[in-house]
Amino acid sequence: MNRRCIVALMLLAATLVHGSAAEEYHCGMGTITKALSRSSAYFCDSSLLTNKCCLPHDDCYGEVGKPWTTMTHAICDIKFKHCINHHYRGSYFCRSWLIATHYSPLTVSSFFRRHF
Repeated sequence: MNRRCIVALMLLAATLVHGSAAEEYHCGMGTITKALSRSSAYFCDSSLLTNKCCLPHDDCYGEVGKPWTTMTHAICDIKFKHCINHHYRGSYFCRSWLIATHYSPLTVSSFFRRHF
């Protein structure tokens, strides 16, 4: 099965299972990334991920650049990784999977934000 089919199936599954709750889900920047995030975190308590890690990560990004803080995107991303490690410490699979699917893409986007 090619990648496009896999992605289409993941999006369809996320839409069918979770419906229009994407507005309440805080992992991802838009409808597609939220659906991918939610479907990839399906077997790992996604409500824990969104409420304990993604929402604080979004709030942290909101503080970047404000005069009263020294917060940077990189610090926010590291806190996000620590959050996943902490809240999923009992599940090696979920911890490793969520680092790969949610933290690693952040490091790539941070690289491009810094260098381009």
